Amino acid sequence: WILQMDREFDTYSSASVPGLKVSLRELDCGERNVLILAANEHEFFKSDSASDWDSWGGRTRAGYANRLSDFDGTLVTWSLHVLQGTLENRLAKIRNEMAAIDLSEPGEASKKLQASQSTLLQLSSDVVSAGRTVERISADPWLFHLETDTLTPIEPKLRRRETFVERMQTVIKRLRVILSFRKSNKAASPHLFEGIRQGLMERTSELRESERELRETILAQGSFVATLAQERATRMTVRLQWVLALLTLVLIALTVVLVAVA
Repeated sequence: WILQMDREFDTYSSASVPGLKVSLRELDCGERNVLILAANEHEFFKSDSASDWDSWGGRTRAGYANRLSDFDGTLVTWSLHVLQGTLENRLAKIRNEMAAIDLSEPGEASKKLQASQSTLLQLSSDVVSAGRTVERISADPWLFHLETDTLTPIEPKLRRRETFVERMQTVIKRLRVILSFRKSNKAASPHLFEGIRQGLMERTSELRESERELRETILAQGSFVATLAQERATRMTVRLQWVLALLTLVLIALTVVLVAVA
């Protein structure tokens, strides 16, 4: 295997497409949610008869792609898994922006809160839509696995003896990828997408809770800023009244002096 998928952890074999292997990887650029599909051409071609391959488009790139059309449900499910990670990151970004707002400056704080609220309103529709989709396809395990392929883990072949540092780097890299979809699963299934199904349901609840908390926080901060602005406006009004009263007294005094002089 050119990609060394037979020597990597987190590599799974497909039950419906012989020769097809799926691997979870983390790219050097930091992207973690990468799903790599690769197949041994000889084993892949033997998965169907010659007449079946003719119906798919022959032993060509287009034919291979058509043969993998049954894998669409699996890829859609993985896309939902990645989408949830994106939504989590966007909610975290809004939370961090709100934490950095200086509430002692009502004018500037109000502008930033309005921007955060606008972003959250747009994001809320995505959270609701994604949540409904997840519930529709993941609530029933039988229907879920009917649409997704059964992927079982493959034991990696022995490689050269790793140093302690290399071994720790491999373990850490593996955990970072696995925990993204097996988070809080007490009894993860050996099948890759059963773990993802459980993770989708749990993360849907967490996303809704995070979105609700952010919405309540924005309302609370907005109320505080409005109260602070009103208090400062009241103080300014009182000061202006004192200034006007003082000016009135000065004018009265000047009038009295002018009358006395005249």
